[in-house]
Amino acid sequence: MRYVGVDVSKSSLDVFLDGRRFAFSNSALGFAALLRRLLSGDVAVLESTGGYERACAAALREAGFAVAIANPLEVSHFRRGLGKRAKTDLIDAEVLTRFGQTRQLQDSGAEQCPEFRDAVSRRAQLVSMLAQEKQHLEHARGIARESVQRHMVQLDSEITAMNKLIEQIVASDTELRAKSEVLRGIKCIGPTVAAVLLAEMPELGTLSRKQAAALAGVAPFARESGQWQGKRSIFGGRELVRRMLYMAAMTGRTWNSTLAEFYAKLRAAGKPVKVALIACARKLLVIANAKLRDARGQPRAISAQ
Repeated sequence: MRYVGVDVSKSSLDVFLDGRRFAFSNSALGFAALLRRLLSGDVAVLESTGGYERACAAALREAGFAVAIANPLEVSHFRRGLGKRAKTDLIDAEVLTRFGQTRQLQDSGAEQCPEFRDAVSRRAQLVSMLAQEKQHLEHARGIARESVQRHMVQLDSEITAMNKLIEQIVASDTELRAKSEVLRGIKCIGPTVAAVLLAEMPELGTLSRKQAAALAGVAPFARESGQWQGKRSIFGGRELVRRMLYMAAMTGRTWNSTLAEFYAKLRAAGKPVKVALIACARKLLVIANAKLRDARGQPRAISAQ
């Protein structure tokens, strides 16, 4: 099995294969040229680049090749570990190849319902813009204030439209609808949180609790050296998932008996509010992962009540 690093940008593909570097266009012609270089059983390693990688990944999968989509943060840490200080597209392609070899990456699976993920991502962008405009409104005057208010009305309308679109997509897709019903059966997980979990963490239900927590960025990592022990902290992961889990945990500490008991126990032990809430967010994710796993017919249930 060969691993082939493919660094994707808006207009080009930089490829590292058998110690050699190749450059192709990020187009149908470039995909065809890349495919001619590959052998049966090759695994292409691409980095998630906000959508530029999708067409290439789809062409590779359609031709029968496995495609592993790597987390950019993990690849960045791996590059530093290799001592690669310079960063160019060709170096990135080599790093992706070595990352795939070291991790023994497998096919990540074709993106399920890309329209759904795009809609959830767009909704998050709109909500972020609305929050920014609310901050601007505080100090805006005259014409500027009127402009901000008009934009806020428009953003509210767009968010409502996007909510309806997400609802329609979920309702029309049998698998998404079934998974959404499972997630919404957990107290404090509403349609918005369920949609974010399904769009941003499609692996949910197939992961261990540690893998799920690490992917979402709610796993505490140790900071120790010799006799020194620092506070554990979270970092990385999928920011939108972490943010929505945190918001759900804030609701869950009141309305979900399992989380309420867990939160009270942590606070009684002297844990700060934010630490306790992140722990609740992690527990909520573990519950969601277990519920989806059980819905797929695998054993071991975790109560969400």
